[in-house]
Amino acid sequence: SDELKPKGADLTRLLPLTRCLMLHAIWFQLALVTLALHAGRMLEHSMTTDAVVITCHGRSGSTLTERMFDKNPKAVSYFEPLRPWEKCNCFDHMHRAKSLIDSTIAMLNCDFSAPVLQKCTWHNKLGVHPLMPRADGKTREPHILSVINASVSACSERIAAARGMIAVKLIRIPGLLHLLVDQSRGLMPAGRRLFVLHLIRDPRALLHSRNRVGWGQPSKLLKNGVARWAGTICSQTLKDMDAGDALMARGGDNGVLYIRVLYEDLVQSPIATLDRVYGLLGRSVPPAVANFFRMRVPGIARGQRGLQADRQVKKKPKWERHQKLYGTRTSKSLPELVDGWQSALSLEAVAAIETRPKCRSMMAKLNYSLTAKP
Repeated sequence: SDELKPKGADLTRLLPLTRCLMLHAIWFQLALVTLALHAGRMLEHSMTTDAVVITCHGRSGSTLTERMFDKNPKAVSYFEPLRPWEKCNCFDHMHRAKSLIDSTIAMLNCDFSAPVLQKCTWHNKLGVHPLMPRADGKTREPHILSVINASVSACSERIAAARGMIAVKLIRIPGLLHLLVDQSRGLMPAGRRLFVLHLIRDPRALLHSRNRVGWGQPSKLLKNGVARWAGTICSQTLKDMDAGDALMARGGDNGVLYIRVLYEDLVQSPIATLDRVYGLLGRSVPPAVANFFRMRVPGIARGQRGLQADRQVKKKPKWERHQKLYGTRTSKSLPELVDGWQSALSLEAVAAIETRPKCRSMMAKLNYSLTAKP
């Protein structure tokens, strides 16, 4: 009779049904994961093109940061696009700030024919001219025209296809973040987001790095010259920090968001910095970008050369008594990048920086340690 059958017989009949239910559950979970990934890709693909401006002082890691977007197949990245016009003295001193910001907005819009206040060497007087050089070739750099034409084509085609990002790396607009925010309403089409990525480096390390490559350092290799140089650098940085803090306090303004990255974090923790930047952008890190940075990390740790070959030092101290004030070493090792200034700069040079009120305020806000007394 059925009462005499072992209880395990019922369980045996249930095993196929149990396996079937488990397989269906696994399939359902995989389907949910696939849908989530697909939805994420669709959401990212449907985003309007974002604009990213990398702003900093020169020798603050902007080249490495620009690679975050240059290596992204869904982005167009411009490396110092305003340099040719500034080399040709196109930006009039009195109107330089407005011209730089107007030029930046125009390039983020892929509009190289936008009118910008200029006074170039091939123009007789100050006037409104497009960023694209004159067709008659009256310029000190004939190759500019072909470069701009290629950029216009790449910008329009790649952005139309990818709906990704346009990034511009600039070292010529420190202290002008407030103007960039004010003019960001000119971004087209309406509703685009602007991300300002503000790179900051310890001013002592900045001085050491600039002296190694021979540009951007004080013109006079004396304590007073260093103090004036540091005061300008720190004042501009503080001005942008204040504008950025105001933006963050408001949770963004008119679609403008501010991201602050310290140079020391960038070189010591590049992968974490990469994840943080793309996370704030609301996007996933592209595999090509992640692979590039993973390859860069061991190189930085071993002290390999940087992204560009070290420049030959153009200006060396004229007097031997200043040899201890400025170093000329060109090591790219991680300790040298972060702390090399401690052995390269004299106590006099360090004190000239740290005793500047703007520098002390900036360094205190960013938790840089001070060695000199106020």
